[in-house]
Parts: sequence; structure tokens; C-alpha cells
Amino acid sequence: MDDHEQGESIISDDDEKLFVGEENDRNTSPFKLNLLDNPNENLEMMNSEEITSNSASPSTIKVSSDSSWWSGIDGLLSSLKKSDFITPLVLTGLLSFVAGSVLSFSFSNLKTRQTHHEMNSRMLNKEIQISKAASQHNISLNKQKEYFETQFNIQSRNLNLANQQIEKHEETISKCREKIEHLEKQIENFKKDIIKFEEDLNMKQHNITDLNLKINQLENQVLENEKVIDKQKQRIVNLKETHRIFEYVLTKASPQLAERIINQIHRVQNIEDESDGNSYVKIPDNNKEVKPETNEK
Repeated sequence: MDDHEQGESIISDDDEKLFVGEENDRNTSPFKLNLLDNPNENLEMMNSEEITSNSASPSTIKVSSDSSWWSGIDGLLSSLKKSDFITPLVLTGLLSFVAGSVLSFSFSNLKTRQTHHEMNSRMLNKEIQISKAASQHNISLNKQKEYFETQFNIQSRNLNLANQQIEKHEETISKCREKIEHLEKQIENFKKDIIKFEEDLNMKQHNITDLNLKINQLENQVLENEKVIDKQKQRIVNLKETHRIFEYVLTKASPQLAERIINQIHRVQNIEDESDGNSYVKIPDNNKEVKPETNEK
């Protein structure tokens, strides 16, 4: 019973060591990654750690061959059977010890294999998580790619529309420039016409001024001619009255005296006519001379 308890204690100690080692492996495992931080980085680290763990696993995990171990036990038992100092109690103790050792070795070997499988399963789970994260990351990248492609297509369409509008505006601007050039030419022609009209207006104003001066001169000449005409009319009236008186007197007196008086009157009248010859008025428009009317009767 003591040997059995000793074997169980050995097995429990080995179990504790294995579980402590497993906890240390879990706590100090380099595979503790935050997969949500950076999936690409985690994928690269997991791949590198997987390579190192796979390369190191044959050297760290060593499982002895069961056949060689059992052959060693068989040789020990056969040598003990031939010995004279072996009693049933000693043999029972040895068998209990051997059984405990076998159980301990089997349990440790099982634990080692279990640990190896757990490590492989953890690695596989982490690889699955990395694959899921990578697939999610690829999905998000594809969505971003689709979004950016959509935005790029929209921006391309907007750019094409903007280019078309720019071309239309450029055509409109070119037409407006042509119209502006045409209007500028018309404005220049209008300015030239205005200058000509101003020159014509100035000439006409000058002509009007000259005509006004001529009109004033003609009006003055007309007034002077009217005065001369009035004087001639008065002279004619006076001469007619004098002539009538002389005719009346001479018809009553001698005819010779009347003839001499009439001749004298004619000489005086001729002298007055010569003195009044300088009062003739020349009109520039018709170039005619206005001469006062005289009665030479």
C-alpha cells in the first residue's frame, strides 16, 4: 500500500508539473496576439512562430520507444527472478514500484502528447482566427475597394460633365468675344460717324452764323432802301405838286417863261439825281441794283 501511495504521489507530482508547465506555456506563449489590432501583422507573426514551433517541436518533445522500455523492464524482472535474495514482499514492492513507474511514465507520455496536441490545436485555432481575421480584413478591403471604385467612377463622371460644361462655356465665351469684337467695330464706326456729324454740325452752325450775318446786312439794307424810297416818294409828291402849280401858273402867264422855269427845274433835278446816285443798294443774292424811281416830266 505504501508503494501504491508513493506511485500515486509520483503521478500527482508529475501531473502538477505538467499542468504548471502547461500554464507557463499558456502565460508565456508568444501566440497571445490581439487579432483585431492589425490582422496582417498578426498573420506574419503567426506564420513565423508556426515555423519556429514546428522546427523546435521534434527537439523539445521526446517520446521514448515503448518496446525498448518494456525490454529493459523484462530484463530487470528476469534478473530478479534468478536472484536468491528476492522475497515475495520485495518482489511485490518492486512490482508496485515498476507499476507506478509505468503508470507515471504512461501518464507523463500521455500528458506530453496531450500537451503537444493542445499546442497544435491552439496553433490551429489561432491560425483559424487569423484566417477569419484575414478574410474579414479582405472583405473590408474589398468593400473599401468597391466604395473607392464607386467614388472614382462618380468623380470620373463628374469630371467628364465638368469638362463638357467647360467646353460649352469656352464656346459661349468665344462667341461672346466675337460679338464683343463686332460691337467694338460698330462702336468705332459710330464714333467716326459722330465725329463726321459734329464736323457737319459745326459747318452748318458756321453757315447759319454767316447766313444770319447776311440776313442782318440785308435787313439793314432793306431799311436803308425803304428810307431812300420814302425820300423819293416825298420828292415825287413835291415835284408833282410843283409841276401842277407851274403848269397852272404858266398856262395863265407867258409860255416862254414857263419853258425856262421847267428847264431850270430839270437841271436842278438832274443835279439831285447825280448826288443821289451813291445811294444805290446792291443785294448779293440776286446781284441787282435798287435805284430810286424818278419822274423826269
